[in-house]
Parts: sequence; structure tokens; C-alpha cells
Amino acid sequence: MDYKKIKTLKTVLKVHGLTDADLESVKKSLTQISKKVPLLMRDKYVAREFASYILGLWVSAINGDWVPDLEDLTQRKYYNWFWRIKKEWGSSACGLSLYAVLYDVAAAYVAPHLYLESMEKAAHAAKYALECYENYYIGEA
Repeated sequence: MDYKKIKTLKTVLKVHGLTDADLESVKKSLTQISKKVPLLMRDKYVAREFASYILGLWVSAINGDWVPDLEDLTQRKYYNWFWRIKKEWGSSACGLSLYAVLYDVAAAYVAPHLYLESMEKAAHAAKYALECYENYYIGEA
């Protein structure tokens, strides 16, 4: 599927052959796993891990067959970099604001499942999956 047609979670799920019920099953599994997570981390564990899973689905759907080769230092790998905006900073909104689409050949500060094939695909992901990025980085799903 052309990545430009991927604009909703429903489409992302369709690309992967998944349903809402599948997502609920993942969330239920994460909830079970969270019982083994230290108490101090437990409150946001499920939200962050679920957000990571959903964002990974978005990136994978947009990337299509492309998979980053982490050993190839000549292959560019793109990722989105955001600023966090808080209402108390004088903004009328809060959340994330896209700061830049960057690339690297290998960066430890970006989860490998979030690399995108091109600058265009990264910008597309930032536009249509912004809520997922917010849930991933802020942890409030």
C-alpha cells in the first residue's frame, strides 16, 4: 500500500491484518506482564509499552517492506524529533510539536523500530501518528 494512504490507525491495522480485538488482546497481555514490573513503574508501564507497539505498527506500515539495516553505516535512517509543549509555558495547547526530521546511520537514542526509510515518510508519520508519538514519549495512553 502507498504510504500516503496510511492516515488512520484503522488503515494501519488493515495493513497488518489486525483488528481492534487484537489490540485489546495485546493490552490485556501487557496488563498481565505489568504485575511483574516494580510498583513505582507499573502505573505507566502498560501505556508506554502499548504506545510503543502501536507506534511500531504505524512505522512498519509506512515503511512497507523496508527494514533498517543497523549494521550498514551508509544507509540513512530517518526519525522524528519533537519538542514537548506545556500549557504553563504560555502555549494554548500541550503535547508534542515536530521540531525536525533527522537522519543518522545508527543512533542509540532512537528505538530501531521507529526508523523510517525517508524524510518524506518520517514527515508523514509525524503528521498522521502524532497522537501515537505523544503517547509513546509522554506515556499517557
